Amino acid sequence: MTMKSVLAIQHTPAETIGSIAAPLAAANVAVHTCEVFCQQSVPTEIGNYSGLILMGGPMSVYEQDRYPFIESELALIQSAMTAGKPVLGICLGSQLIAAALGARVYPGRKKEIGWLKVRLHEGGMRDPLFVGVPFAFTAFHWHGDVFEVPKDATPLLGSDITACQGFRFGTRTWALLCHLEVTAESIQAMIRSFPDELKAAGVNAANILAQTSTYLPELLTISKNVFSRWTALLG
Repeated sequence: MTMKSVLAIQHTPAETIGSIAAPLAAANVAVHTCEVFCQQSVPTEIGNYSGLILMGGPMSVYEQDRYPFIESELALIQSAMTAGKPVLGICLGSQLIAAALGARVYPGRKKEIGWLKVRLHEGGMRDPLFVGVPFAFTAFHWHGDVFEVPKDATPLLGSDITACQGFRFGTRTWALLCHLEVTAESIQAMIRSFPDELKAAGVNAANILAQTSTYLPELLTISKNVFSRWTALLG
């Protein structure tokens, strides 16, 4: 029997698949990582991969002139969705999915960085990945851009600042603006990697680290459930 595998697009060293890794390993799913930050070429076809994961990064979807790999990623997303493969996008990954579905991606009115509360929309409470997740919980955030909800997509959750923090399209594509996948290590790596963003947003790194011990345990429980359910769709 052929081993299941997913293609993960990683845009920066700091933003790894984090807590998504454990459910994949438990299901014996191999992870092939395309490291864009090392100038690895992004394929435009999903090929024999069982699914696609797109991670975060500081670039913007509308900066294709600066980041030509974005065009390849949009084609890759289209290929995966056309093939009926499960797709999961986190932060920048969610914005790429929105753009691939024809929705506008644009700067939000305020950067969201740190531990902030999100609440499930009605669609989130009935969603196959989020059913049973607490109506309100504290997630990790690090983004400036937001997106319009694509046509025919189901909004899943939102925050005080951003009405839509995630959506599902069809039965196999999920886009999450907030970071459910973070670990203590990845949070520390993001703080080290993007100090200028913290300064510009007026966010204190020490506060983020102090709050991590409070909020991360519940988020890890939620993410295990959510990502295990996504993994089960890989067939």
